[in-house]
Amino acid sequence: MTQPDQDDATLADLRFGRLLDRFAGLWDALASDDFERARGFLAPDFRHRIVKQLNWADLDVEGFIDNIRVWKGLAGSIEEERGELLAATEAAAVYRRDLHGTSDDGVKTTWSALVVVVARGNQLTHYEEFEPEDRNRALARFSELTADTRS
Repeated sequence: MTQPDQDDATLADLRFGRLLDRFAGLWDALASDDFERARGFLAPDFRHRIVKQLNWADLDVEGFIDNIRVWKGLAGSIEEERGELLAATEAAAVYRRDLHGTSDDGVKTTWSALVVVVARGNQLTHYEEFEPEDRNRALARFSELTADTRS
């Protein structure tokens, strides 16, 4: 018989997969520099918050798009690696994300974060980044953002 926490983890993985499927087009649009298409995946009230020691930001849709352009300019190519899933609902998740980049002159780097994403329908409303070791803060923010959507 399956343990309850295994059932919870399986359900969270399923929810996370469904959530990612809804926004695969966003990541494709950003990767191909189709920023107009990418805007369609972001709610008018979208917020991209970065809450990290050496980097802090609170960006709207245009700030997010500009930030992506800057990072792509610095790194040349960027690939996302998704790690541990901490929690998920049908419309939100908190997980570890590592971005691996290589500049045009061959310098490799990795940016790691715990990411909280929240969707409303087919648009993202929140994309928030925390230090990888700041699990409690990321989980607290996830709970805060999803409190009114849970029964």
